[in-house]
Amino acid sequence: MVILKVAGYVDPETVAEIKRRFADAYPELKGMGLLTLLTRRNPEEVHIGHRFRFGLDKRRERVFALDYELVFVTQQYLKPFPSIPAGWHTISLFRVLQDSAIFRDTLPLAHDWYDNTQNLYISDLPPLTTPQLFEQIS
Repeated sequence: MVILKVAGYVDPETVAEIKRRFADAYPELKGMGLLTLLTRRNPEEVHIGHRFRFGLDKRRERVFALDYELVFVTQQYLKPFPSIPAGWHTISLFRVLQDSAIFRDTLPLAHDWYDNTQNLYISDLPPLTTPQLFEQIS
């Protein structure tokens, strides 16, 4: 079970800098359908390749079907990581395999590294169990 808090989109300038610096070493960054999100402290490590199948709104009332695969992780100093380390805020790039326009439309632009007011969530859990388990990380 993996649940990630998501603060929102990363600003376009940062996304461009990540792609500029790492495109040669990480060919997956050249692909279409990438979503770059600021993720909040997660209680466990999440490895590249992990897939998230569900999104949950900030009130934890609506569940959205999606399919995002974690393909790249970095942080404010733009050092690549092999995973999202436990307890870290990260800039995480996801390959979008299936999207939810409604979920994506609820994602704000993450303005501040420590702003926790707009958190959404993505999870690999099925929708029937997700709302109860999200309570554990709030």
